[in-house]
Amino acid sequence: MYGIAREILGILRTAAAISPGGACAHADGHAPGHERTSDRVARIAHLYAPDACPAPGADSGQGFGSEVLICPVHLAEAVARGIAEIEEQFEEELEAEEQLAE
Repeated sequence: MYGIAREILGILRTAAAISPGGACAHADGHAPGHERTSDRVARIAHLYAPDACPAPGADSGQGFGSEVLICPVHLAEAVARGIAEIEEQFEEELEAEEQLAE
């Protein structure tokens, strides 16, 4: 499991290094933790196949629209959370790797 997490961590760190800063171009907030999983899946499906998957309503009562899923600020926040979660979960393994690298 750690091997996969280590690979994902590398990808996330690369994404964090090139993440643009700035302000959001939308006003519907960044609260994906409050959205139902089915709503999130429907939004992602629409992003990948807009002709086949209709867009969910602008606000399904969960606090944000599809624009947040492609917002650079939201993505940077999600990348930072992912890095923190992996580093926390695999703290011992990461420290052991760092010691071996020295």
